[in-house]
Amino acid sequence: MAQSLFEELKRRNVFKATTAYLVLAWVVIQVTAEAVPALGLPEWVNTLVFFLGALGLPFVILFSWAFELTPEGVKKEADVDRSQSIASNTGQKLNYVIILLLVVAIGLLLLDKKPSEIPATTVDNSATNAAISTKASIAVLPFVNMSNDAEQEFFSDGITEELLNVLAKISEFEVASRTSSFKFKGSQEQIPQIAQNLNVRYIVEGSVRKAGDTIRITAQLIDSTNDRHLWSDTFDRPLTVDNVFVIQDEISKSIVRALSTELGLTKAITVQATQTTDNLTAYELFLKARTILQSRTRFAEVESLLEEAIKQDPNYADAWALAAVNYTLTTYYVSDHALSSKELLAKSDDYAKKAISLDPDSANAYAVLGLNLSTSYISMGLVPWEEVFDNYEKAIKLNPNNPQALNWYAVATMTLGYLDRAFKLLNQCVAAEPFYSSCHANILWIHGALGDDKAAIKYYEDLLNIGGASIIGYAPIHSFARLDMAILFKYHATVSDGLGDWPYHAELYLAHRNIDKDHSALLAKALSFLDGKQFSNAVISNLKKRALLMPLGYFEINPLQFTWDPVYIKYRKSKQFKEFVKTTGILDYWQTAGFPKQCQPVGDDDFICD
Repeated sequence: MAQSLFEELKRRNVFKATTAYLVLAWVVIQVTAEAVPALGLPEWVNTLVFFLGALGLPFVILFSWAFELTPEGVKKEADVDRSQSIASNTGQKLNYVIILLLVVAIGLLLLDKKPSEIPATTVDNSATNAAISTKASIAVLPFVNMSNDAEQEFFSDGITEELLNVLAKISEFEVASRTSSFKFKGSQEQIPQIAQNLNVRYIVEGSVRKAGDTIRITAQLIDSTNDRHLWSDTFDRPLTVDNVFVIQDEISKSIVRALSTELGLTKAITVQATQTTDNLTAYELFLKARTILQSRTRFAEVESLLEEAIKQDPNYADAWALAAVNYTLTTYYVSDHALSSKELLAKSDDYAKKAISLDPDSANAYAVLGLNLSTSYISMGLVPWEEVFDNYEKAIKLNPNNPQALNWYAVATMTLGYLDRAFKLLNQCVAAEPFYSSCHANILWIHGALGDDKAAIKYYEDLLNIGGASIIGYAPIHSFARLDMAILFKYHATVSDGLGDWPYHAELYLAHRNIDKDHSALLAKALSFLDGKQFSNAVISNLKKRALLMPLGYFEINPLQFTWDPVYIKYRKSKQFKEFVKTTGILDYWQTAGFPKQCQPVGDDDFICD
């Protein structure tokens, strides 16, 4: 019985029809998967095509069983004279169809496996090697803290960052950024996989153990293409600050020697781990403060750590510079410090200048001096813009890959309306630190300011795809409004600090869609609602208040880089904007350096902006 059923299924071409249908369905699904992102279609199209394909399968099986293709057309199988049946001819044609579809399927498979799109679980050695030209690409993974005290984590992280900074100064090397490397802290992924994710060939990993008065640092250099150890060593020394720097120097020199031999580099490469302090306590305090400050939290603790470090070693330039940065950032993030913002900035200036007197090559000190000078405009003070940019240029020249300095420089440039120049600086920033959220946020705003809303939204989506928890608060809400994405606009307005439970987000959305109308009544409601509210983050809250309320006619908060988005055209034509530009020295700078594209001079002492 089973045998006769099998033979009948074969005779009626059920197997061949089913095979042809399955191959055809697979081809359609693959083509759809490529077409959906290319055409900007929603992801549910893929699901729909798969569902329809699965739904059609039983119909194909039933149809091929119950019907037969004859010279007169499709007939019920029961009505066909077996002696006149052409099922065998139909089967042969189905063979040709199956072969053709298989050729197409194989072609799609080969196309899908081109080197640049191989799944992340596969390591393609040739692609990795091709990325290495005349430079060695390398990443320093966070050294593992092997000490019994978990509080020593900052020390192992600090050693990692110090080593990374030494290697980053070597022009022959391309070193993955700190942010990128530290994303793999504690990762269980294999070295080849991590290297591929970081787009490097060589990996440095190691461990740090502090025990009493001794220190052990183990380090190894690995070629990820074959998981081969090019060099490894263990350093056991008495715990002194001199030995810590000596070990860093020996590790960096060993890595350079190993890679020079591996890559056949004939040019001598000079590398030196500079000892920045002779006080171990000061050094440990500095490492801990720097690690904490990365999170932009616990500013009071950082202040205490650095003040103690300076007390331990008054000639520690790096500690003076980092303390200057911390005092300035405190004015942005902390609202209840004992000192006023003006006093904090003055202290930051003093500390930065002290750092430069101790170390004329202190990039951080020059960068924070530029930031402090530029922030005078917040209180409508006159800003020496040439001096601002001169300090930033010095900082970037000393450390071209300092993302903090690049971002601050870009923000000052955006404030004056030079969006193309700022865009270049921000791209340099994310090239140096791919996960530096502030630079990504400013790139988003520039896309919107230039009127390229689709690019802004695509950029935002790409950031979320790679893990955008830190970027989610910087959504391009004006682009959402202009492209009629009401739900996204309302969501991000709702989660904003201060306006989250305000009951007028629908009206706010319509106002952003129709900025040429009078929205003074809605603005009054918003300001009344916000009156007396406390904010968890003063910086983000002010940014969002500007973004949401300035289009309604709220011109009392100086707008930073937001000025240039199309939604703020009322502000750019207001008397408040003219006063802001003239009082803060921006007009004087424009008249010397040139006006931005959006603005034109009017006579000798006036201007107009679109």
